Amino acid sequence: MSLSEEDGNLDLFNAVKNNNESEIRGLLDAGADVNITDESWKRTPLFYAVLGNFENVVRVLIKAGANVNTKDREEKSCLFFAVLSDHSNIARVLIGAKADVNAINKFQKKTPIFYAVSNGNGELVDALIDAGADVNKTDSDGQTALFCALRSKNDNIVRAIIDAGADVNKTEKYGRTALFIAVLHDNKSIVQALIDAGDDVNKTDIVYQTALFSAVRQDNESNVRALIDAGADVNNTDKYGETALFSAVRQDNESNVRALFDASADVHKTDDDGKTALRSVVRERYESIVRTLIDAGADVHKTNDDGETALFSAVRQDNESIVRAIIDAGADVKKTCDDGETALFSAVRQDNESIVRALIDAGADVNKTDNDGQTALFCVSSSENSISLLIDAGADVNLPDKKGETPLFDFVRSQLEFHVKALVVKGKALINVRNHHGRTPLFYALQHSPVIARCLLENGGNLCLKDNCNLSILSFLIEEMLHNEVRFDRFHLTEQLNLLYRKGNTEKLVVKALIEVLFCKIVPTCTPLGEVTTSYSYFMHEGCLSEFLSMADDQTQMTIENILEQVSSEQLSQVVPSFVNLGADLNSVDSHGNTLLHYVTLLPFVGVSQTEVMETCHLLWKYGASMNIRNQEGHTPLLFCLSELSLHSEWLLRTDGVKMLEEVCRCLVNCGTNVNNTLPNGKSVFHLIIDLFQKGLRLEDEAVRQEVLNEMCNLLQLFSDANCKQAESFKNSSGHLYLLLHSWASLTLPSSENYSRNVTHNYTFEELLKAILQLLLKCGAKPNARDDDEKTPLHHCKTWSAVKLLIDAGAKTDDVDSSGHPTLLAAAERQNFLERSDCFYPDVLEYPKAFWRTAIKMNLDPWTVDQHENSVLSNMIKCKAFVLAKALMEVTCEDKHIESDTIAYSLLSTICKDQSTHTRWKTNLVEIILNSRKRQLVNLDVPLRYCCKNIVELGSSDDSSHDSLHPSKGLKRKFADNEFEKCGSTQPMHKKIKTADGRCEEKTDGQCSEEETDGQCSKEKTENAENSNDLVHCDSVHCEIAELLLSYGADCRIPDSSGKSCLDLAETCPELKQLLMQPIDMNKISKRIPWDSVSER
Repeated sequence: MSLSEEDGNLDLFNAVKNNNESEIRGLLDAGADVNITDESWKRTPLFYAVLGNFENVVRVLIKAGANVNTKDREEKSCLFFAVLSDHSNIARVLIGAKADVNAINKFQKKTPIFYAVSNGNGELVDALIDAGADVNKTDSDGQTALFCALRSKNDNIVRAIIDAGADVNKTEKYGRTALFIAVLHDNKSIVQALIDAGDDVNKTDIVYQTALFSAVRQDNESNVRALIDAGADVNNTDKYGETALFSAVRQDNESNVRALFDASADVHKTDDDGKTALRSVVRERYESIVRTLIDAGADVHKTNDDGETALFSAVRQDNESIVRAIIDAGADVKKTCDDGETALFSAVRQDNESIVRALIDAGADVNKTDNDGQTALFCVSSSENSISLLIDAGADVNLPDKKGETPLFDFVRSQLEFHVKALVVKGKALINVRNHHGRTPLFYALQHSPVIARCLLENGGNLCLKDNCNLSILSFLIEEMLHNEVRFDRFHLTEQLNLLYRKGNTEKLVVKALIEVLFCKIVPTCTPLGEVTTSYSYFMHEGCLSEFLSMADDQTQMTIENILEQVSSEQLSQVVPSFVNLGADLNSVDSHGNTLLHYVTLLPFVGVSQTEVMETCHLLWKYGASMNIRNQEGHTPLLFCLSELSLHSEWLLRTDGVKMLEEVCRCLVNCGTNVNNTLPNGKSVFHLIIDLFQKGLRLEDEAVRQEVLNEMCNLLQLFSDANCKQAESFKNSSGHLYLLLHSWASLTLPSSENYSRNVTHNYTFEELLKAILQLLLKCGAKPNARDDDEKTPLHHCKTWSAVKLLIDAGAKTDDVDSSGHPTLLAAAERQNFLERSDCFYPDVLEYPKAFWRTAIKMNLDPWTVDQHENSVLSNMIKCKAFVLAKALMEVTCEDKHIESDTIAYSLLSTICKDQSTHTRWKTNLVEIILNSRKRQLVNLDVPLRYCCKNIVELGSSDDSSHDSLHPSKGLKRKFADNEFEKCGSTQPMHKKIKTADGRCEEKTDGQCSEEETDGQCSKEKTENAENSNDLVHCDSVHCEIAELLLSYGADCRIPDSSGKSCLDLAETCPELKQLLMQPIDMNKISKRIPWDSVSER
């Protein structure tokens, strides 16, 4: 038979697909390539014979040389298709032809046995195993054939794979072993088989759960007990801190819960949120499980991270029986959570009367207040019965919260008519009680509900009362009604007015109140003030205004309408006389307590001309407006103006307004404003000006900043020159006024600014600080005043300029605060040197060593260690301020301060206690200290103990790429020798040898220890030790320092106050023990360590 090669190969594929055995033989005899592959799938004819289940053809092709291990485009061999198609006979033929039973396909990374298992073909599985199939091969999901067998639920195949040596502890991508899968499929016999095969019952998955968790969730008691019998840890915690008990109680499976308890499950275990199993089951409302847990000793007093016990959860779930069960178990019904609430608060909020009653019967304190000063009575929402229960139990309905409000205020605002009546009638609530604004419930009742207002009036409510700022109930109502379009209702307004009329108010009084509301609100109404600060925006509802105007006589109505139509930002000065003629009170206030003058002081920042502002101020003063009247926040017009400017620092960008501010303040002062008035927090105009100085210093635009700071200087000069007894007020003040220099000391520039440049037209930063300080001192500010933490202004200094100026002004440099911090330590705690590691304060111009010498000369202490063992050095080490730390050490040594044992020990202890690992420069600091003293330090055991503790806690080797260092080698350092010169004594270092029993002996060069009787010196022993197989790595900086201390005589046998020595600490750390006991030769320790950082200068 003659044919071309290409045609013959094509015909071979067709013959195979048609199962034409004779044609196949003829083509093969004619030279057809038996291993030719097609274009699309890269498959040989053998693939199609296998796919067609043509066993004889398969045998013919194999006999003709077909490669049984050829793979197609998906990297599948013929065996894959034989197994996938469940063609067992062909699979056996291929196996007999040496087909690779461990071939892996491309995407799923499976071997043929996976598919045989999935098909449930036990005979084929056996054949593959017999042919050497690796049952531990894993697919792309990390699963072995055993996992597939478990999912196919074919016990025989599972056992066959186990018998074939399957690794039962192999984990898939979720960290689960085969046991997990068996448990999930509730297969008891296979679970036992896996356990018998050695599956680790305590193996955890990626969320740290064991198979026991799965068994519990499956509600399969037999598997739960099988796992427990096999040693499952019932107290193992998962990623969320929960044990299997948590899952069992959530499943409401009492038998599993008891099984876990039989195995000593810890009922007190808490999860990461601080919840116990009891808390979890309470949320699920499973009463029987709750009682089971309680019977097992569950702690009903255990709290979660919010301080709540299980009782809180039970109450929130509205489950009375569980609440009573927990109470019966001894739960503390008076226990408060972090918010200060008891469970009674939640019960009242839930409107569950039966639970409220149960808690009260159990002794709940009905007058317990939360962190806001509120009792459970404040939590009542819809249930009137809860109010009666609480009142009957002794609830004090007149107990005010921190805002001075009783529950009556809340019920009035919420328009709870029946609740109000219950408090008034049954609870005898005080009707005219005042809140922190000085307002009674009637202020709000008249706004919200005429019905409630009538109830209050009928029970003694006083309609004539005024609040702290002299605002009447009537004015309060009118202001709210004019502004609140949603709340306006003509019917309600009529009812509200009728109530007023019945109590003696007339339409004339209503109109007068309307005039005063309009007068003090004219600025928010007709100027852009509401646009720049929404706190004071005010828009009048025309419909409501018309209703009120209809009560006025024609002349008054016309005048008011004309004013409102014509008024604008540039006509305020014309409006004032008009309102005066209408009888407006110049000191009338709005609900904020602000008068018209308060608002006028803000006009410089909303584009009103200086002429108009000043004219309006003068007119108000002329007509008798008070310059020192206070609003609800305690602000006089002057304090209000400065406070709002500080609050809205973007206003500082309006330089014209800032300039005008000076004239407004001057006008207020000249008209009688007392510049010594203070806010409730004790702040005065001087504090506010300092705040504004700081905000001005932070402005990015240099030109704007200079203008603002110049104006602040002018203002400060204005206030300090005011004809007031400033010095006397400072002297006698007991509040924050006395602490003005603390604020001044905190003034700084932004981190990117140059302190040497001018910050104003005339001053550098230091000159500006000096000018401010001189004015403040002139007013009586004290440079040594102390705040509540015993800090003086020096402690608050954020710049070196402030420190020097205060010291020149008489500040005491040796004062310490309540934490024992002197000036420099207080500054170090703020870590100013994070921005520049070579500057302790941001404005220091000296080099570090010169700075430290200047500071020490000024009697500033850089060495003190506080009660928490923090120091200047510890903070610099923590922040990696290498240059500053090095400079301090050098100055301490060069200037002989190191000869003080106190200083030397404090520095050593600070360095040794620090836990940072990749700071090998610390070793050099220790060397500087030890080598710079004329007298050797005697007791080095404390610094050594710090090193030992760090080695135990952090390990003996840095997790860096340094060479491993053996203790017997000494501590090799990969540093250059001449990076910087060592300070202190030039005397040669003494050589000390550590003996085997932990003692130190001094040796001369070349001298051997007493133990070296064979003539072999320590050098030779060290070299031999390098070849030892049992050496440990000790290359951390803590090991370096420890060896250095040992070489200087530190005794590792001296016990501390607890009776433990360094050797005792080393019992749990072989590396440390070897380090402490090995002989140490100082000649093996390098003399220099380079710094990891250099000065930026």
